[in-house]
Amino acid sequence: MRQTSKIIIYLTAFIIVIVQVLPYIISAAYSFPLQDDYYNTSVLLTEMNNIHKGALRTALLLAYKGYFEYRGYYFSLFLIYLTDGITRCSIKSVRALQNIMLLMHYMSLTTMIYTVTTRIMKLRKDIASVMIPVIIACFTSMFYFVNNETLFWLCASAVYQIPSTFIYIYTTIYISGIETKKKAFYPVLIILGFLIGGASVNVAVLSCIVACQLIYWGCIVKKQIKYSIVCGIPVITGSALNVLSPGNYRTDSTVTSTDKFLEVFKGSAIYEYERIKMFITEYPLFITVILIFIILFLISDSKYTYSFPVPLIYTILLVLGELATIFPTQWASGVEAYAVYERCIIISDWTSFLLIFLIVFYWTGWIKVRFNIEGISSGKTRVSICMAVLCIFGIVSFMQGDKNASYRLAHELKDGHVQEYCKWVESIIHEVESSDEQIVEIHTKEVKDTTCMANAFFNIGIYDPDTYVGNSAMGNFYGKKAVYIIDEE
Repeated sequence: MRQTSKIIIYLTAFIIVIVQVLPYIISAAYSFPLQDDYYNTSVLLTEMNNIHKGALRTALLLAYKGYFEYRGYYFSLFLIYLTDGITRCSIKSVRALQNIMLLMHYMSLTTMIYTVTTRIMKLRKDIASVMIPVIIACFTSMFYFVNNETLFWLCASAVYQIPSTFIYIYTTIYISGIETKKKAFYPVLIILGFLIGGASVNVAVLSCIVACQLIYWGCIVKKQIKYSIVCGIPVITGSALNVLSPGNYRTDSTVTSTDKFLEVFKGSAIYEYERIKMFITEYPLFITVILIFIILFLISDSKYTYSFPVPLIYTILLVLGELATIFPTQWASGVEAYAVYERCIIISDWTSFLLIFLIVFYWTGWIKVRFNIEGISSGKTRVSICMAVLCIFGIVSFMQGDKNASYRLAHELKDGHVQEYCKWVESIIHEVESSDEQIVEIHTKEVKDTTCMANAFFNIGIYDPDTYVGNSAMGNFYGKKAVYIIDEE
């Protein structure tokens, strides 16, 4: 009977994960190339013609040039050009790649959560299976964005989503390597570490935070000092190269100033405070997730060989790490501008959730060890609590309504809003691509974007073709002098 109950728990947890993730997977099948995709693909194809090399080698060359002339995130630059080289702005190819990237992202996140909860937190499999949908809820259901760029825009997905996926894979392999002591993991971890260190700066900061956590766990808890340092240092090295890139110091945005540093640091702290405050006051699901996390950890009957030292200092360091993921973008673009950079906000939110769970885990572990709290050894009682937790979690999630992004996106799909907007954008692209005219004039009824999808940012009406506007990159890619979209209404 107990085994049957556990199977029900695993199945229920799996269904909850699928329900949360599925609207995103379906919506990715309606994505399309945006203006930056057209521009980057044009750059790649021009360079391929100049040097007579394939897309892979050309993407490597452009990333190398970009490191010295543009920015230090060599891995993200490479991914931008590689994904554009694969898709060539084909709508079908973009949608297929977006789906693959999104599936990989959620699969690697799920695997990482399971690995961390079972091998570091030492939770039983039934408790860990409940922890997975609870944590994933933050990554799928807490966002209420107008344009969810990071998951539905190829360029942003390449810069942010793929490196984040690599971080999850790196973490899983690192933990497995420490546990099994297999030297075969060395080269994989060194390569992965060096790559994620070369991601966009905020993702690179996240990778450093993760690497430092893993090094600490490997050295202090598992006593695998050599393995931990050898596999962790490449992340730090790659991030250092990222920061020291000559391209970072070619614009005024990187000019150092004590006053500006303090202003941006203060702005980062205020933003994070307001963000967490919003989650606490406006999203009951967020508090529910934290409470469930604590309950599941406390009922675990795990015994720890370490005492979770200096939890306050640990917390302060993680909070500073979170501010470090916000700081670079606010430094480059301004404190006020950060609020509209949704592709950066989603990374700082992901970081917030990971660090909050680390802080809660650390403090709860400290309390368990400090006060010698015994977990629940009765399998029957533990199964009953897990089932109750899943029921409470499901009810609170449903009650969130449109504040739950998965719920909202599912309704947008059900009501046809996603399909209507994306098909309109697709029709514009096809008309430009198939036109024999140098100046393409499209008369259409504009469909307003009211969805979570990335916005195409088309210019509606007549404009100066010599001015770079929303339609220009698409027009240039298809060899047009201008593309005018005229709203019939």
